[in-house]
Amino acid sequence: MADDRGAKVTQSDPGGGKDAAGPYLLVACLVVGLQAVALFAFAVLELLSAKADRLGLAISTGVFFIAIGAGLAVCAIALRRRASWARGPIVLAQLITLGLAWNFRTLSPPIAAIVLLVVALIALVALLAPATTEALTTDDRRGD
Repeated sequence: MADDRGAKVTQSDPGGGKDAAGPYLLVACLVVGLQAVALFAFAVLELLSAKADRLGLAISTGVFFIAIGAGLAVCAIALRRRASWARGPIVLAQLITLGLAWNFRTLSPPIAAIVLLVVALIALVALLAPATTEALTTDDRRGD
């Protein structure tokens, strides 16, 4: 679409000309990015705590945390670029996080369970908001 001078004009969205999904996507990306950083930190702590009698377990657990953290980081970056494929793995990770929160509920105090629950719910709300869904499907139709 072009204006009177021939300049390209983009259509404004129904949210008053602002990107309604922007804040939701930003929150989701930040939460998932923080989860990736936490997994990298856990990997380092696991590798540093390796003892001779559990060396294999420490290495495999550390590598697992690094791989999952890297996957989440890649998905967070892709989501920020509005790649709709990234939402599926992130939602799956949040559902797994909710399961972990449920398992940690019996700890005393249950602070780990509460933190996991809140973080996963924030990410899920941001990812499944109608504005986010609209933005990701609109970008897919447009070919971005």
